[in-house]
Amino acid sequence: MSNRQIPTLTSYQQPFAAPAQTGGSGLTSRRALLAASLLLATIIFGSCSANTGLLLKSDGSAVLSVQFEIPAVVEQRLKNLAGSEASIRAGSFFNAEVVSTGMLLRGFRVQEARLPAANSFSGVFTLPSLSAFLENDADMKQAGVLRLTRGSGWQELQLLINRGNAATLIELFPSLDRQLLESLSPPALYDLPVSKADYRSMLAALLGQAAISAMDQSSSKLSIQVPGRILEAEGGSISSDRRSLEFSLPILDAMVLEQPVSLRVRWSD
Repeated sequence: MSNRQIPTLTSYQQPFAAPAQTGGSGLTSRRALLAASLLLATIIFGSCSANTGLLLKSDGSAVLSVQFEIPAVVEQRLKNLAGSEASIRAGSFFNAEVVSTGMLLRGFRVQEARLPAANSFSGVFTLPSLSAFLENDADMKQAGVLRLTRGSGWQELQLLINRGNAATLIELFPSLDRQLLESLSPPALYDLPVSKADYRSMLAALLGQAAISAMDQSSSKLSIQVPGRILEAEGGSISSDRRSLEFSLPILDAMVLEQPVSLRVRWSD
């Protein structure tokens, strides 16, 4: 087996300041936060096909369901870039138990967390109150990714992900493997002046043509289901029954974020 060092994207662009390393409070906690980081990063910047559902209930609770599948060729290359996390390189990219612990640390309840296959993950997580979560979690408030507002006879959810708050999202979980993150160097995180076409070329040099071809066919899909009839929405497609907003984004677009992801849905209360 070759010992050739795998290049990072910094080999092909000007250096940038990497985030500071963060000390852990124990192996279990560190791996739990790492897994939650990978879960979040996969939703937003990952190299896989992802289906995410957010169900908002009339009592204010919320259910988050996620399904990921990483193309085998991409999975292998990411394992090679996983730095100090030998457990990732040796087995599945996901660890259901560790992901569960990480989500519990963020205030979620775990209904399901399993690995249908070595390169896939399925999970269902609940919040007793979405508004309380958004109000009490200082990091989420600072990121401004989700906003829930109420008016006379209506409620509205806004989602905004851009190069300004994407890095804050990842910092919610400080034990993310920095070598893996810096190797991929998604412009969405580092606010690099790199176009999607240039970033694709960089990734092809880093991961190989087979992996980048698989990523070209991957997308992240989001469905937001609300408890009332949708009155108006922006940024996605309203379902025929006007109870959900559907959104899809190619993976490379998510990793670059040349254009912000902005969704808004208002429903009758």
